[in-house]
Amino acid sequence: MQVFIMRHGQAEELAGRDKDRALTPDGMLESSLMARWLVEQGGVFQHALVSPYLRALQTFAQVNTVLTLNQTSVEVMDELTPHGDPEMIAGYIYALAEKKVDSLLIVSHMPLVSFLVESLDVQRSLPMFAPSSVARIEYDVNSMSGHLLAMQDAVNMV
Repeated sequence: MQVFIMRHGQAEELAGRDKDRALTPDGMLESSLMARWLVEQGGVFQHALVSPYLRALQTFAQVNTVLTLNQTSVEVMDELTPHGDPEMIAGYIYALAEKKVDSLLIVSHMPLVSFLVESLDVQRSLPMFAPSSVARIEYDVNSMSGHLLAMQDAVNMV
């Protein structure tokens, strides 16, 4: 299974509540650049998991203008907030892999995205994610573990 873990694009600094922070114009651009990189990586996703926070939803919407995932294969998950449980999400990824989902896109936040990579690939210590960064992991359902294949960020694409 191919798992792509993406941090949301650059967001505004302040909002009434953290979950209401919107993407900045740069965040929209970064998300568009990463969408093109995702297409270069194969760009066909069977399933997506997205945080309910505004900036993650906007990032996914921007990326999905290129990927065009079917809405029935997109789940907004309360557990994908910044301080979600990476082990629970890793268990959910395992369940999706057992259901023969071959490709998965996750859009979430720091620090969860770093902890999730570490949960899937125990050989890695916490990678840092710039806004709109994506980690590509090859996940093996038999060993219940993954291998980080690549990290990409929008800054290096400009």
